[in-house]
Amino acid sequence: MTGKLRDLNEKMLHYRDSIALKNPGSMLATLFKALKEPVVPPAAKQPGGKYDSLYAYNFFKGHYWDGISFTDERLLRTPIFEPRLDKYYKTLVVPEPDSIEKEVDAMLVKSASNKEMYKYLLTYFVQQYINPQYMGQDAVFVHLFEKYINNNPEVDWFTEKYKKYMTDRAYSLMANLIGAPAQNLELVDTAEKPRPLYDINAPYTVICFWDATCSHCKEVVPKLDSIYQGKWKQEGVVIYGVMVDGGKEAWVNYIRANNLKDWIHVYETAAQRDSGYAAGKPNYRQLYDVYQTPILYLLDKNKRIIAKKLTYDQIDEVLNVKMKQAAKP
Repeated sequence: MTGKLRDLNEKMLHYRDSIALKNPGSMLATLFKALKEPVVPPAAKQPGGKYDSLYAYNFFKGHYWDGISFTDERLLRTPIFEPRLDKYYKTLVVPEPDSIEKEVDAMLVKSASNKEMYKYLLTYFVQQYINPQYMGQDAVFVHLFEKYINNNPEVDWFTEKYKKYMTDRAYSLMANLIGAPAQNLELVDTAEKPRPLYDINAPYTVICFWDATCSHCKEVVPKLDSIYQGKWKQEGVVIYGVMVDGGKEAWVNYIRANNLKDWIHVYETAAQRDSGYAAGKPNYRQLYDVYQTPILYLLDKNKRIIAKKLTYDQIDEVLNVKMKQAAKP
């Protein structure tokens, strides 16, 4: 049965190829080309005469778009093109911002002469990376915004509301990209004493933005404190806890009731908030993209952002990796 299915599939592929050769500019030929995927050479024809997974990956990726034109807007009216894009970026492109940016730039250059295709691709990339699935890929959206969208009158298809959303989102993300220096937070503790973030001298700092009246924070913060007291504190980690909402009284009461000792507990006073607003300075919500709670950031000794918006368990995993790397001779 398997052999028969293989033979039938080969006949179907040959038929599609013959149609594409006879009618290269037809819609049917375009569909058949879009349905076709690269066939990796058998092991005997690969370098060294044996199977090489890296060669197979590079061959498949390098030939994935063969026969497909990024100026053919007819593809946009088919159910084939978007799933093909999805597969390419989810399974073939290295999920690092630099690699993704290189790929999207190349596609946008190829599609530039066809406005509909260009419009579709740019919109697709914005929607994929404005709130990405994986940490750090928001840098791709910032790249798209700065290079293709901001102050570009030719990008005229987004609504005013969505333009504002993209602009606000881009400026919120620019200040907290992975690998960038964290913005200083000049906040005060429960006794109104200044406790700037950059005064902390520690190999790692965890910033926790939280609200003592938030039900999710009430669930997460005690667990965060447990892992801190049981492990992180001995490893030199410092927690810089920022009160976001709920009021000072509820905040202080929760700290005392839950014995959250050894944290650096800070908040922004009303005077600080009003002064910053009057001066046109971005506040910590904008600088750290804090629009829900709790939110955790992990910083290195130089206050560069290692990780953000992960759970405390995920932060612990990152710390384990970093400490193992630091312990290597």
